[in-house]
Amino acid sequence: MIDRKNFTVRTRVQQVNYLDGQARQRLIFVENLCRFWSKRGQELEKLPIIAQAPLDVCRLSCINGPPPNTYFL
Repeated sequence: MIDRKNFTVRTRVQQVNYLDGQARQRLIFVENLCRFWSKRGQELEKLPIIAQAPLDVCRLSCINGPPPNTYFL
C-alpha cells in the first residue's frame, strides 16, 4: 500500500522550446526549402496558406517521395 501522507512525486524540468522528432524534421525541411529558393534569387517569405492554415510542405513533398537525384542543398 502507498502511504498517502508521505507520498511525493519528483518533478522534472523540461525545456519549453523542445521540439519532438517530427516537428524538428519539418522545421529542417522548411529551412532547406527556403535556402533552396534563396540560392535561386527567390525569397520564400512565408508558406502558402490554404483554408486559413499554413500548408504543410513537408507532408506534401512526402506523398510521392522526392524525385530521384534531387536535393535542396
